[in-house]
Amino acid sequence: MFLAVKESLNNVVRHSGASEVWLRLSCDNGQLVVVIDDNGKGLASVDRGAGHDGLINIRKRLEKLGGQFALNTASGKGTTLRMTLPLAS
Repeated sequence: MFLAVKESLNNVVRHSGASEVWLRLSCDNGQLVVVIDDNGKGLASVDRGAGHDGLINIRKRLEKLGGQFALNTASGKGTTLRMTLPLAS
């Protein structure tokens, strides 16, 4: 989860042009939930091809741990990433 959050914040700094970013952490129904929300330029296209595999890596990392990744973005309207990971019982 740490690497997924780090990559997400790195993407905001390098690519979004955002003036604000929000990081929310919560526990919900036995899951750690991390939401990163920015007011940047959004993504015109999520499928960027070779050399732009950060979002793919985030998804793979979380799925390998039994978690989930959701992306909500619109050109000119910012981006929201929601990452969930089940907590050990």
